[in-house]
Amino acid sequence: MEFNYNASVDSEYEAQLFGFSGTSVVSGLKDVLDNIFSSLLDSLERKLSAFNYNADALKRSRESLLAVYRESIDRHTDDLKEIVNMYLAIPKDVVLPEDDCQLEQCSEEEERNIDEQLQVTRNQLEALYTFERKLEETVYSISNFKKLVDELNKVQEKCEVLNISLREINENPILQQDTQSLTSLLAQFNKKFTLE
Repeated sequence: MEFNYNASVDSEYEAQLFGFSGTSVVSGLKDVLDNIFSSLLDSLERKLSAFNYNADALKRSRESLLAVYRESIDRHTDDLKEIVNMYLAIPKDVVLPEDDCQLEQCSEEEERNIDEQLQVTRNQLEALYTFERKLEETVYSISNFKKLVDELNKVQEKCEVLNISLREINENPILQQDTQSLTSLLAQFNKKFTLE
């Protein structure tokens, strides 16, 4: 049996509007007719058993008639569906208020344009993600560079202290001759110049 998508959509739309579908009505009708026919056969079986007919033969006949009836009604299911659809089917031009938004359709060209715009937007978003990653890498590099610059500034400060100390030694003739003072000055310099 092949699945009919349009029939399924129509059935769902009927169920949305009426609270039941044509398929459920046909199924309900078949059940009701089956119950009526089964009830008639039960009644007929009771009446005939009152005339002393064989109970087993009546039971077999009842089951046989019921099987023939069910086979017949199954063959006419499509006819029942047509009758129900004549009275229950929703015309194609009827749209429920909650489905008004589906009335607006776009052409294939508009759909292509929307797809192209969507692809351009995706590409731009991907480019932004790539840019963001590169920016994060740059910020990381800059932070490492800043640490390096800070270390170089410390070295520069130490070098300036060394220059000042050497100038003091060169400008002071007493320090040049007094080795003990010179050694003390170099020890102080060594303390100041040690890199952390």
